[in-house]
Amino acid sequence: MFLGLVPTLNLASSILEVEGPSNRLEDRFGVVAGIFSNPGGSLSGAVKVNLTDFFRVFGGGGQNFFPCSSTFLGGGGEFLFPGMNFSPSLSGSLGHVWRNCSDWDSGKKNKDKGLYGSVSMGGDWQAKSGFNVGFGGLMVSPSYFGTKKVFFLPYLNVGYFF
Repeated sequence: MFLGLVPTLNLASSILEVEGPSNRLEDRFGVVAGIFSNPGGSLSGAVKVNLTDFFRVFGGGGQNFFPCSSTFLGGGGEFLFPGMNFSPSLSGSLGHVWRNCSDWDSGKKNKDKGLYGSVSMGGDWQAKSGFNVGFGGLMVSPSYFGTKKVFFLPYLNVGYFF
């Protein structure tokens, strides 16, 4: 019974390792794809660079299809706990959005653009192999969807660092 527990404990200790630098210092450059991830869009992609064990920068873009077609382009930074492969994360980004909407009642086209900001809190895991998963909650400014409301959205991203 206890022998089956040993591999589970070894995996848990490698994910939560806190001695020495994390895997972020070995594999610094990454590409990720996500749903409602920074820098924006319901479907997004970004290039990320681990500058230190506790800070990474990113840039990328994304696309929304609801409530209207929107294209996003932006960048930002992310803080992580040093020495932890699975770490809490806090990130922020600024970007530009281009919207192409149709009024459902009148069918009238509405095009606009603007700046937006977002803040996210969650978790990030970077494995020794370079595989990366991020998840959490994203708060976006009203200009993100072209409304007067702040939105809170769950996010998930998956990628690879090399």
